[in-house]
This record gives sequence, C-alpha cells and structure tokens, in this order.
Amino acid sequence: MKINNKAMSKEKCNFEVNEKLLCLSGTVLCDAKCVDIRANADDLETFKYKIHFVGRNKNHDEWVQEGRLYKTTAANFKLKEDLEKQYLGKVKKRKQSKPGRPEKPNGSKSSDGNKSRKVTTSVETKEEYLAKITFNIEMPKTLNTVIADDWDLVTRQRRLFKVPATVTVLNILETYRAKKCAEDIENEKTLREFSTGIQHYFDKLLGSQLLYPFEAPQLADMMQKNSGKTPSQIYGVSHLLRLFIRLGSVLAYTDISEEGAARLLAHIHDFLHYLQENIAILVSNNDYSLPT
Repeated sequence: MKINNKAMSKEKCNFEVNEKLLCLSGTVLCDAKCVDIRANADDLETFKYKIHFVGRNKNHDEWVQEGRLYKTTAANFKLKEDLEKQYLGKVKKRKQSKPGRPEKPNGSKSSDGNKSRKVTTSVETKEEYLAKITFNIEMPKTLNTVIADDWDLVTRQRRLFKVPATVTVLNILETYRAKKCAEDIENEKTLREFSTGIQHYFDKLLGSQLLYPFEAPQLADMMQKNSGKTPSQIYGVSHLLRLFIRLGSVLAYTDISEEGAARLLAHIHDFLHYLQENIAILVSNNDYSLPT
C-alpha cells in the first residue's frame, strides 16, 4: 500500500489505496476509488484520501476527509439509492414549483409587436444544487483525539466499548438540555427538539454507519438482551462522537432553510463544546475491554 507520509502507520487507515468505495459528493454518494493517502498536516493520527470518481476525468480527482467516505456494503448501497431518490425528488419539486410562463396561442404578438417566445423552466444543474447545501461541522481537536483513540482501541487493540454504558447517549442529551434550560428556559422547546433529533439520528444510524465491523456482534447481542431499549439508551459518548463525523453528510439532504441550517449548526457546535468541557468525566480507556 503506497502512502505519502513515511511516518504514517498503514494500520490506522480505514481505507486502502485501490479500494473501491462510495464518496459523498454534495448530497449523493458516488462510486469512487482511493488512489492515494496522506496524513493530515495538523494531526498525523488522521488522514485524507485522494479519490477518483468512476466515469469522471482525472482532473476531477480530489482530496477528501474520511467523513465523506463509505465502505461498499449493502447498507451503504441502500443509502446511496435513498440519497439519489431524495435528490431527484427535490429537483422535480423545484421544477413543479417554478412553471414557465404559458405561451400565447397562435403565435400572437406581445404589446411590443414581437411574437411571444416560449418560456421554459430553468432547472439548476446537479452541481449547482449540491453546492448550495453544506453542513460543515467543526469537531474540536480534543474530541478528534478521543475519536482517534476510540478507533485505535477498537480496530487495532480489538477492544469493545463496555455496554450498557455508565453514561448513555440519552443521559448526555438530557443533562445537556437540563443545563441549557436552566440558563434560558425560553429555549426549552428548541432544546427538546434538538435533543430528540440527535437521539433519532443516533438510533437510526448506529447499526449501519457508526460501528466498526468488529462491533456488529456486540450490537446484536445488546439489542437482544435489552429488548425494548433503543441504542441511545445503551451506548455512550464514544459512539455519539462518531455520529458527528457522519451527521453533516446526512443533514445535507434534509429539507431545511438556510436560516434553519445556521441555527442547527449553532446548536450542534454548542453541544460539541459541552462535550469537550465534560469529556474527562464521560470517557476513559477503562470503558473498553476485550470481548468475552
């Protein structure tokens, strides 16, 4: 495996050179291939990948962060299909909401003496549409370190995060909401909606997007032993942090206004700041153990 940085460890990369994968391009997943890997200049524990999109000229190759890459699993191909349907649905909706001006019958003339011209609907290109929606979630460096340690413990040391967690995702969200409501009770409804939304995405994405293959049997076992509970009532902060690596790409295809997106990002960054402030009491290496 060819890697640009000599000091970089091959074992720490989740993708390999020449590996076929799916890459998020705006709000859709595209068939792609990894052609090179480099460590990030500001953090040698994380990597960026040079991606070639299948069917495109090499001039369109680009360096991307790992958060935009997906393994070629059945679940991810289903996600690819769903995203494409979402995109096509939005384009169709926009086209229907902006009909062209009807043409005057029999080539009748307009008031200026010229024949009326047929006005056609101008539908924006896929690239123009995708460029409008971005959810750039900035992860604090302290939390990035926790994510890197989590990756090392699970994928290299073959340890599992102990579940049910002492402090679950639901516990964290409820504590955050209570703290913020105490500071400003008028935001109680908004904070409740935010917490419920994060819990929803966590429960929905954990099994398909947030687990390393080594952890899949643990999830099946935990859900069987904890019938009636959701993943957010079982898993803890390490898996919650993984959500925010993926969440930006998921939110990008939701129907939300520019103003709403800005408010949501503000809440997300405030919540990440809260996690950063409390991370010392939320996670430690003792939270991991070898599978029994």
